[in-house]
Amino acid sequence: MKFTTLTALMFTVFFSSFTFALDIVTYNIRNFDKGDAAVAPAVGIPTNKELLKATLKSLNADLFGIEEVVNQTAFADMINTALPEYAFALSACGGTGNQKLGFLYKKSKLRLNSFKEDARLSAGGQCNKGLRPAAIGNFTYLPTNMNFTAVTVHLKAGGAQPNADVRFRQYGIISQILGEIRQKGENKIVVMGDFNTTDYILRNQNYTRFIEFIDANQLIDFSSEINCSAYWWGETDDNIDAPSILDHVIVTQEFNSMFKGHTTQVKTHCEKVQCKAASPADLGITYKEVSDHCPVQASLKE
Repeated sequence: MKFTTLTALMFTVFFSSFTFALDIVTYNIRNFDKGDAAVAPAVGIPTNKELLKATLKSLNADLFGIEEVVNQTAFADMINTALPEYAFALSACGGTGNQKLGFLYKKSKLRLNSFKEDARLSAGGQCNKGLRPAAIGNFTYLPTNMNFTAVTVHLKAGGAQPNADVRFRQYGIISQILGEIRQKGENKIVVMGDFNTTDYILRNQNYTRFIEFIDANQLIDFSSEINCSAYWWGETDDNIDAPSILDHVIVTQEFNSMFKGHTTQVKTHCEKVQCKAASPADLGITYKEVSDHCPVQASLKE
């Protein structure tokens, strides 16, 4: 009897202290290793890969949604050499800027069952002309054998209203994609990436359009809990750059219900300056030599 009680107690302690977790990050690595300083001299192209590797390792995420991988060969070399515990899948097409997007995932936690890209977000563009496609992957979360679908996007850039109108049309296409995934019986979905929601902080009509897209698809936007995800020059020559929220980790209610809770954080220079307006010097080397965007990390606990 004593042995049985002790065994039961040990069993309870072990399993109550052992919890599953899934860390998801979206990260726009601006023009990864394009090697053309004329494109964006403020961010220090080519990419500081040593710093990027250190950043990815420190995040230690299970699943990354990655955007703007221009040099796929250099990206593959970096991952295979420095991060062998990860595998990746990238789109073949990347729009006019050849900015490919997709997933970086931890092989011990996730299995990629299928991968495809959806050209409907390209707004009629050819493979490497026009806008970027959506990358769609079906994964199995190995600790619980849960299947889910992840979608990485990189929507039309620019703060002018015509650009916002293009994004609004892209919301409709994403809604179609979500509907098609759901029709196949898959309700556990993650949508992440650079939505280029330039008006998110302004709370204007374009912000309202985005919120209506979230609500219409019964989604939960974890990025509503952060204060910034990127910096830009702010249209003033005062050496002070402005924060913005462009990057989102969004999940369906069915996906969210699989976990007991989550936390959402923004990293690198956004965390360093606490999302306040700051000079490029204060924002530091990750801003200058890796990306103007910051990783947005959602940590889910079961």
